[in-house]
Amino acid sequence: MTRLTTENDEATTASPLPPEPDRARVEDFLVRTRRASASAG
Repeated sequence: MTRLTTENDEATTASPLPPEPDRARVEDFLVRTRRASASAG
């Protein structure tokens, strides 16, 4: 468990991901995907 915690901490500091998700972009993607799915059927 200690090893995994250490690896997680190291990965977090080196991650290219932003600290918070871009919620507006994710929501836009989900809405567009849902609309495309609804119109395909």
